[in-house]
Amino acid sequence: MKQLILLLTLLFVACSKTVEVPIQEKTQEPSSPAEVKEIVKEVIQEEATIIPPLEHDILFSSERGGDRDLYLFNSQTKSVEIILDLNSLEGHADFSPDGYTIVFFSTMNGNRDLYTIDLRSPEATLKRLTFSGGDDHLPDFSPDGKQIVFESTRDGNSEIYIMNADGSHQTRLTNNHTKDKQPKFSPDGTRIGYTSIESGIQKLAILDLKDGSITLSDTEHLGYIDFYDDDNIICHGKNSSRTELFTYNIKTHVREPFLQDTRTLWVPVYSHDKKWVVYNKEAGFGSGEIYVRNLETHEEYQITNDPSSDWGPDFRPYPHKETIYFDSNMDGDRDIYSYDVSSDTLTNLTDNDFDDGLPYLSSDKKRLVFYSNRDGDDEIYTMNVDGTNLMQLTFNDSEDRAATWSHDGKSIAFSSTRDGDREIFIMTADGHHQTQLTHNTDKDFWPAFSMDDHEVTYTHFSSTQDTYTITIDDWTNQSVFESQLLLENCSRCEFSPSGSQIAYSTRLSGIWQIATYDFNTEEITLHTDNSHADWVPTWLDSDTLIYSRESGYKAKIIKHHLPTRHETIIMMDNAQNWRPVGYK
Repeated sequence: MKQLILLLTLLFVACSKTVEVPIQEKTQEPSSPAEVKEIVKEVIQEEATIIPPLEHDILFSSERGGDRDLYLFNSQTKSVEIILDLNSLEGHADFSPDGYTIVFFSTMNGNRDLYTIDLRSPEATLKRLTFSGGDDHLPDFSPDGKQIVFESTRDGNSEIYIMNADGSHQTRLTNNHTKDKQPKFSPDGTRIGYTSIESGIQKLAILDLKDGSITLSDTEHLGYIDFYDDDNIICHGKNSSRTELFTYNIKTHVREPFLQDTRTLWVPVYSHDKKWVVYNKEAGFGSGEIYVRNLETHEEYQITNDPSSDWGPDFRPYPHKETIYFDSNMDGDRDIYSYDVSSDTLTNLTDNDFDDGLPYLSSDKKRLVFYSNRDGDDEIYTMNVDGTNLMQLTFNDSEDRAATWSHDGKSIAFSSTRDGDREIFIMTADGHHQTQLTHNTDKDFWPAFSMDDHEVTYTHFSSTQDTYTITIDDWTNQSVFESQLLLENCSRCEFSPSGSQIAYSTRLSGIWQIATYDFNTEEITLHTDNSHADWVPTWLDSDTLIYSRESGYKAKIIKHHLPTRHETIIMMDNAQNWRPVGYK
């Protein structure tokens, strides 16, 4: 007994601060004192220093499956999951800021080419970006996710290239006879840091994308950099015979040790909140493991533990907080709800016995405008996004519905039957200066402001539903307005964040589906094609739409990523979930 107590005491004292996160739990019963000792050691390590829940999952490549594939460390379950299992080499992967898209190299077509996938459906969204004949690898997404910088040997030696995230407009940024490698965007997206070989010595280079100038540092043996901020980087570098991690200030040229180890340290990457660093440790070729280090507590944790080599880690940026607002009859009458996608929290904002519907979110994300029949007929109201500070804006015996905010938050357009048929009206955000914009005997509804607020578009229904536009530059001093046809067979139009496209519902295929129209190319793209009606699209961001998909008298809420055509069900069709708007 005394020997066992002594053994436990020694094990507690000797417990390392480096924690190995177990990939699989041991289930076999111990059969020897040595096995008992190992089990006691694992239990003590887990109880003494449990790895805290990381705020980011970790992407890496590993040869544990026989060839090199992409894997993801799940920080919540502490499990390792394969992302893409191909009979080729995949590696040097980087996450887009959206937290779903991954760019990486693969040899599936012979040499190293760059590909992207969507993490939600990797095999279905696999897309090849480069076809150069050289080796293209070490890609890095720009901070806005719109561009990718990478290293390529397509001209005979390693140079730095840049392209759009869809692979278009591939452009060479460096052009010399030396090797330029390992590019990384600065946090503000205006510069690219990379390593360049000068007289056989590897140095840090900074390329300014605004003027094309290149600054080469005097500090030697810096590689695999990542930016902490626009002026400070972390990198690996030589110190005596070992490769260690350093920090380096681009302006002051001060290089300071960050982490030393008897093993080789490689490929450091900061988490997006700058609280962690992830990196490789290698005792020898083919023996790499992934570690993370907390920058506040300086504690280090081992993420992978496999006989094969794990390499090239990257933190996953969790998708931005997404909040969706919609109306639903799930409680019997129609109410307005908010849904926090990340926390799966559903909140009834108008919990009453009246009908409240068709919400629209202000540009500052603080107010909702909607209709309610709580005074006996449909009127326009506004409220804070948490349901407080309710204000009634219209007071009449007609139906006022389908209201929308201007982008400057100063005006609200809506449809009303106050002149006998449905027309488009506009008013200030406090309900004053209510002005009629359309005058005809048909139905006008679904108004929307252009991005510069100079025009209001609306759906005009006669024998078909078409979209018209009205100029409203001086609407408070006008009484006559002219409408012009914008697009036929187009209902419930919504401008994209850039203003270059509109999304809308169309019956070109015989049933209501979602389409976009590009003002620059004048092209119409149909994005959905199914047996159910897809309605009322709203832009969540420049690449993502949300809309309702009806089946009978019920409707799902769908989020649709346009580049990949990937659909995510936000709300099931347990009720008629309608007119979603939101932000991320």
